Amino acid sequence: MKYVFLIGLLLTTSAAHAQTDEMMADIKKECVNDWRGNYAMQEHCLLRQVKAFLAMHDIYKADRTKKESAILDACLTQWPRGTGHNWPMVQHYYNRQNAARKRLEN
Repeated sequence: MKYVFLIGLLLTTSAAHAQTDEMMADIKKECVNDWRGNYAMQEHCLLRQVKAFLAMHDIYKADRTKKESAILDACLTQWPRGTGHNWPMVQHYYNRQNAARKRLEN
C-alpha cells in the first residue's frame, strides 16, 4: 500500500512521466538485483529509494543558494547507482553537508 501511494506521489510530482517510468524501472531493477528472492527487502528498498527521491526532488525544485547547489551536485556525483542514484545516500549526504555548512557559517 505504501509503495502504491509513493509511486502515485512520484508520478504527480514529476513533470516527465517517461523519465519517471525510466527512473522507477532503474530503482526496481537495482532493488531486485540487491535482494534477489527476498521480496520483503525488495519492497523495503523500493520504499526507501522512492521516499528519498521525493525528498531530493523537493530540494531540487526549491530555490537554492550556490553553495546548496554545489552540495547537491557533489551528492549526485558521490552516490551513483546503476543508471541512477542511491537516493537515501544522496539525501543523507546532502542533509549532513548542508547542516555542517550552516553550523560553520553561524
